[in-house]
Amino acid sequence: AAPAQILGRMMADNFFGKGSVEIAERRAAQGAAPTYMYRIAWNTPVAGGVLKAAHGIDMPLWFDNADHVTSLIGTTPQAQAMSTMLSQTLVAFARTGNPNSPALPHWPAYSTDQRAVMIFDVPPHVQADPRPEFRKAWSASPAP
Repeated sequence: AAPAQILGRMMADNFFGKGSVEIAERRAAQGAAPTYMYRIAWNTPVAGGVLKAAHGIDMPLWFDNADHVTSLIGTTPQAQAMSTMLSQTLVAFARTGNPNSPALPHWPAYSTDQRAVMIFDVPPHVQADPRPEFRKAWSASPAP
């Protein structure tokens, strides 16, 4: 990756990723209700793919609105597949408190032992402790 891409990823991790992991780990430690962690890995094809999996790109996908934001999502079959997959996941979670749906592989609740994260892409998959080096660096550094 180019230096600017590395810097951008580090900044995104600091602003968004660090807090999300801290919240998931604290909720998992409480054990009161299952916590599910996800990461959007699908890269939008718009603008030659330069946006990649930009922050907030999942918002129209959760509500099955890919066809209304083609300037951000594009018009590819993958864009529609992502939109359908995420909206089915949201409906399952709203109905049952569990995001597992036929559109996904089994998604275990987050725990500090497994750190299972659903990686939303085409196809989706679960990954244990994605990018552990970043998680470990975040826990070693004070909050800004």
